[in-house]
Amino acid sequence: MKTFSTINKTRPHNQRVSVLASLVVLSLAVVAGVMVDGVVEAAPPVEWPVAAGGNGHYYEGVCVTGITWTAASNAAVEAGGYLATITSSNENQVAFSTVNTNRFWHLLSGASKEMIGPWLGGYQLPNSVEPAGGWVWVDGPAFSYTSWDRSEPTGFAQGIDENSLQYHSHTNRAPTWNDSWDTLPAVWYCYGYVVEYNQKPPQAPTVTSISATNGILSLGWQQVGASASYQVESVASLGQTNWLPIAPTNQWPVTTNIWSSLLATNESGFFRVKALWTY
Repeated sequence: MKTFSTINKTRPHNQRVSVLASLVVLSLAVVAGVMVDGVVEAAPPVEWPVAAGGNGHYYEGVCVTGITWTAASNAAVEAGGYLATITSSNENQVAFSTVNTNRFWHLLSGASKEMIGPWLGGYQLPNSVEPAGGWVWVDGPAFSYTSWDRSEPTGFAQGIDENSLQYHSHTNRAPTWNDSWDTLPAVWYCYGYVVEYNQKPPQAPTVTSISATNGILSLGWQQVGASASYQVESVASLGQTNWLPIAPTNQWPVTTNIWSSLLATNESGFFRVKALWTY
């Protein structure tokens, strides 16, 4: 059974340090960031403008190695959005454009050249007729548009129910879909997810440098206004919402900010910089 944070559409250590940069404005958190060894990276959101026949929403690809569907869904909600819900071919192309680079795709070994793509906001209700029955979006509606890859959906793999939606292709990167299971083993790791926002998310602090040397974690970022108050936070795994402050709130009236801390032995987790206010 899927469990994830409620949304309303209408309205890891050993030199592996994940970093998220967040800006909070009027209780809207937005996630953007980079990762030391490629685990978290996000590009600026892309708008699907109303003038071009779109819905005015923004779409963002977030690259995270090995994230589960549930964790991705929770992270998207925590960022102020939700996993992308696709209702037309045009919307599918817009969402796909945010992840149409190699870092978002897991090329499987062997002759098949099968490519595992990022998570989307579709899932299959429990006890549905397999393989195509009961598919809905995280905001509630059943699928009215589909873009299944050839021979998909299959319903089960290795005896495990496949009830989570992701991009997938048997050739090159393509905006086609696959049903998969939430907690994929490393051989089939998913490399990211697509977030949809109802409105343009606030600008986040840009992380400019990350290092973890001799147990010292250092973060550098550019501030988003003339002056701002920032807080460094951590969480054990991406997708959780209990981010905890690990540095006091401070004000840095300079364009580039650096924070360093001695990490505990074997400490692991994700870290982010949050702007509490800015002007």
